[in-house]
Amino acid sequence: MDSSFAVDERRGRSVTGYVSCLNGGPIMWKSHLQSTVADSPNAAEYIALYESAVASMGLHNLLSEIGIELEDTCYILEDNDGSRRLAMSGMGQKKARHLQTKYHYVQELCSEGKIKVLRVPTEDQPADLLTKGSHTGKVHSHLLEKLGVMNRA
Repeated sequence: MDSSFAVDERRGRSVTGYVSCLNGGPIMWKSHLQSTVADSPNAAEYIALYESAVASMGLHNLLSEIGIELEDTCYILEDNDGSRRLAMSGMGQKKARHLQTKYHYVQELCSEGKIKVLRVPTEDQPADLLTKGSHTGKVHSHLLEKLGVMNRA
């Protein structure tokens, strides 16, 4: 999952993008403007993390209901250390008190072991394809490869 901070200059909204993969390939993805204005890149990332976690849990539950066996834990790749720390341990919570309570659902999922937020270097963040339209050439091909998608270029 990823976000781009305040890309909608008129309304001040950030973009969320996430991709869910199963057996090495993407099965669900979404890119959209966030429903609220984030006041910092960390807040935008944390909102994107929440949206990705909710979608991941919904997909996990659906696949389990139709009999597909999955690990108990969903893994979310995050390149923003501030939002990752906030999700996993609540560190920096005083600075994040302004975030709506619903976004702290991510902390609950982490503490229950239902999701684990893993550090990924920015250059290896495949969700960048959904939030930053400027990738071309080698970077674009590299991120498609990370998703298990072939590039026909």
